[in-house]
Amino acid sequence: VAGLDIAFNVNENMLDEDDSRLKQSFAAENLTTFGIILKKCAEISEYTNAFNHLITLNSSMIDYEIKSLSPLGGGSISLMEKFMRMLIEMFNSNVNFELAQSYLALFLKSHEELVAGSESLMEALEEIERAQNESWMKIEQKLFYGIGVVSNLRNYCC
Repeated sequence: VAGLDIAFNVNENMLDEDDSRLKQSFAAENLTTFGIILKKCAEISEYTNAFNHLITLNSSMIDYEIKSLSPLGGGSISLMEKFMRMLIEMFNSNVNFELAQSYLALFLKSHEELVAGSESLMEALEEIERAQNESWMKIEQKLFYGIGVVSNLRNYCC
């Protein structure tokens, strides 16, 4: 309990039947702010808040948040999978393609061994690849269309 004197908040839910010892907590996750937001967003399958939070951070904090997703950093494999689901949504939305690419590169650089060793993360990575390819095809079509328009305008002007 906050204050100058040392005091503990021991409520009835934390005590064993004989009230002699505290129950052990089995919660292994020690989530960062981004991890908490990501977990809440995954519950409703809407990752906009997590993405917006990540955009507001500076580059060193982004690096820290992404590294903290792993079990060694206080996260979990399921939290890493939720981050990958956020990337899939980013690619599918066709907004901030380059930013999603950079987050993916940092994620894979930081967690390559965990991703390679986990079947669920490898499946999510395959889904990312599909979403990335589809998004790139849309960008490529618009790029080629723009090049064609500029080429035609150049022929008319000169």
